[in-house]
Amino acid sequence: PLACDLSDLNSVRAFTGALHAHLQGADGALRVLVANAGVMGTPFGLTKQGFMLQPGTNHLGHALLVDLALPLLKERGGRVVVVGSAEAKNGVFDEVDYTDLSASVEERGYQRQRYTSRCLKFASYANSKLGNVVYGMQVARELEGWNRAHPGRAVTINMLHPGCLDTDITRNLGLVSFINYLATKLIQIATAEGAAYVTQLCLAPEVAEVSGEWFHLGYQAAFPAHLLHPTTTEPLMKHTRRIIDPYKMARNASTASCGSGSACT
Repeated sequence: PLACDLSDLNSVRAFTGALHAHLQGADGALRVLVANAGVMGTPFGLTKQGFMLQPGTNHLGHALLVDLALPLLKERGGRVVVVGSAEAKNGVFDEVDYTDLSASVEERGYQRQRYTSRCLKFASYANSKLGNVVYGMQVARELEGWNRAHPGRAVTINMLHPGCLDTDITRNLGLVSFINYLATKLIQIATAEGAAYVTQLCLAPEVAEVSGEWFHLGYQAAFPAHLLHPTTTEPLMKHTRRIIDPYKMARNASTASCGSGSACT
């Protein structure tokens, strides 16, 4: 098995390098990538590169993973499915999510106090899920030219809310977790049903050419237009790319070391 820690951008880069080597050795190809891992409502914490844990893991880690996997997917064509959440609709762009807090004890302490006193656990999760949607839609737009020029090797990417699944992902939310547990029991669905919606986007022929769309359960749906306004999408994309692009440039350097996202050596 190949290990990938999404809270560590160096680990994501190492994983995609190892995956590339594995596929070359097996004369195989990557046809489907499901970006599904994530954390929710965690206590205050930072990623290995110093970013807020939830946006850093759920969004930045997956953004780098998708970008580094695209060359593998383009070899024979494939699909990317980003498992998001309806909570993305409650997300906002918050610059602190894209700030290296490891460099300043004072700033880190202030953000810890803010995160705890204002109970930002769920807000941070929503922000990370909005990042998934905005980034996925932008990558889909960037792939349009490639897909037109290489119809037999097209790559699609879609985002999905699989439903309120019967898992323990809300275990860190405390009282909110208990209230959420009682409320979602009324609308909760089995994990197998949620997985079926993911599988549909991975394999169904009717969505083979659909890209850059938001799906709610098994149906294509509209995403709130105000969250896709440039006032949100442009700074989100700018800061995301600022952080992950150095890791992409150093992908083939097996001994490379990256810090806060400003440089790799």
